[in-house]
Amino acid sequence: MRRLAGSGLAGAAALLAVSGGAFGAANAASAAKLATLPIGDLKQVIADGVHNRVYLATTGGVVVTNMTGARVTTLVGESVGHIALSSDSSTLYATVPGADEVAAFNAKTLGSTAFYKLPGGDAIGDIALQAGKIWVSYTTAAGAAIGDFTVGNTAEFAAAALPSTEVWPTAPLLAADLNPDGTLVAVDDEADPAMIATYDVAGGTPVKLAENDAFAACTGLSDVAVAAGGGSFDLACTGSATELGFSKTLGAAKDYASGAGTDAVAIAPDNSGTATGTDDAATAKLATFKANGTAENAYPLAADGYTVAKDGLSWTSDATKLIAVLKAGANYALDVVEYAQYKASTLDLTSPNLYWQAGAKVILRGTLKFGGAGAPAGTTVKIFRQVAGSSVLTTLTTHTKAGGTYTLTDVPPKYAHYYYTAYYATNGTYAPNWHSCLVVVNPLHTTLRVTAPGSVAGGTTVQVTAHLGKTYNSRYVSIYAQPAGGAKKLVKKAKVNSQGNLTISYKVTANTTFSAVFGGDAHYAPVTARATVDG
Repeated sequence: MRRLAGSGLAGAAALLAVSGGAFGAANAASAAKLATLPIGDLKQVIADGVHNRVYLATTGGVVVTNMTGARVTTLVGESVGHIALSSDSSTLYATVPGADEVAAFNAKTLGSTAFYKLPGGDAIGDIALQAGKIWVSYTTAAGAAIGDFTVGNTAEFAAAALPSTEVWPTAPLLAADLNPDGTLVAVDDEADPAMIATYDVAGGTPVKLAENDAFAACTGLSDVAVAAGGGSFDLACTGSATELGFSKTLGAAKDYASGAGTDAVAIAPDNSGTATGTDDAATAKLATFKANGTAENAYPLAADGYTVAKDGLSWTSDATKLIAVLKAGANYALDVVEYAQYKASTLDLTSPNLYWQAGAKVILRGTLKFGGAGAPAGTTVKIFRQVAGSSVLTTLTTHTKAGGTYTLTDVPPKYAHYYYTAYYATNGTYAPNWHSCLVVVNPLHTTLRVTAPGSVAGGTTVQVTAHLGKTYNSRYVSIYAQPAGGAKKLVKKAKVNSQGNLTISYKVTANTTFSAVFGGDAHYAPVTARATVDG
């Protein structure tokens, strides 16, 4: 894949958008559950987690689907070559070989925004985005080269912008790290031995870091991926049983034993893992590895007749989902694997009661499992408390006991509907996970009464007393008077005395209703009491 941006895992606020459920690295879906894609071929796939879309480069244009594989629209309307997504997911770029140009689209609206046209006679190859530039490989009568457009400037093309000792035999594949490191990799995908070069394009003048004009390590190059930070890159080689990982200085190779016929590779944007795919019918599988090459998960596909399509893997920018385009003959399907770079974990969270009284200790219990077995004692589980409808989070922490069980007691600060969300952040081996449960904390109820004479002569000044019972952290009472036919008026708002009383004097000129109001506090509900004096 050709576009990577560093990103962390989902934040706590995003977790609370999910009412509950356990997520982890699950086996790739069976054929019966796979979403059929509306395409007849594939050149490249890009996952857009920001807009929950998948972009599929095909001979019929860029087919856009949602994350369930349902078609949204088709861009360009003619055969496209390669595609790239800006690091902020705002702009999608596609090469159009028939016009020898790069078409740009607003990724939110999917509207066309610009066309970057190559000079006449230049045949477009691949593209990569880096350092504010659209890097383009292309072929001329004199050979192949790599040039660039500055993003937003469609009129000026810098030809042969990247230096090389030898002329590229064909327009090379390009791959770039979209982080500020500025690394760009170019690899000739023609007959062995191939030509490969790495560049630092972050500065004003591109610098060639390394070049090998007789690169024989990879047989049948099919895909290239650059790690976040640009320090290394991986090659998928159809004729090899391993993925090959290199530093940007072309140092010694690192092998990922992924199986024969490797045709796709993608590095998680946070460098938490590498995914590989094969289209060899006998050994077809989707595999993931740690950054050091250690095998993590393998999802066999051959039983369902599916293989991983060439250049058919892409991660969402937050590294939470791996998008895999699978093929079986002329049929294509979409598989979305959550946290594919980790082993599976499960997490639950419950409370013995849905309803609790304000001021009481709410009890929460759960179990964290790694691969079906209880997590080790002492494993940290964070629990986020959130009032329903609020974005404010309170973070609580607990730890597992033997068997992976954990318990948390909490006294919420006020009565409300609460979501408690347990979150396991990952130890680098087992998948992050979360689960939410709802708890209703009901208010307590206090007493409030109003004492006043029942009947007095008109013009008499009376004393009216409000008595407030037990409360938590507020002792304020408001007393209102409303003469018959008149407006309701606040006479006094104040704290009750040590006996719980608040007294006012009021001159009664007509039948008057006195109302005492306690507005409630963190634990007690509001209450109103009334008394009428005939005058």
